[in-house]
Amino acid sequence: MKESAQLLIVTGYSGAGKSSVLRALEDIGFFCIDNLPEALLDSFLQFVSYLNTSEHRVAVGVDVR
Repeated sequence: MKESAQLLIVTGYSGAGKSSVLRALEDIGFFCIDNLPEALLDSFLQFVSYLNTSEHRVAVGVDVR
């Protein structure tokens, strides 16, 4: 059985430490995107689902405003 890509969504209010968490995740091998515009989130999630490999670890920072 082939594993799919890992996706982690980091959310919180402004100043909650999302960027710090994403930097730490990047240090351990995640591909990180901070402040991805909401309009692009659906397309990006579809792209991640097509990766279809456990080697891809992705984290996205989203502001909850």
